[in-house]
Amino acid sequence: PISSYRYCKNKPYPKSRFCRGVPDPKIRIFDLGRKKAKVDEFPLCGHMVSDEYEQLSSE
Repeated sequence: PISSYRYCKNKPYPKSRFCRGVPDPKIRIFDLGRKKAKVDEFPLCGHMVSDEYEQLSSE
């Protein structure tokens, strides 16, 4: 969604640096797929390029 893309006025920082005291997530192990797959096995490649100074979020 478009609300995930915000302009940031200062230098970007990791979220966990300022969000202390939060309990651990219930999902401990994430399924990331085949990390050892060869490059030729993927049919296409996508690149995300931003010309603006912004901090992207997936929330």
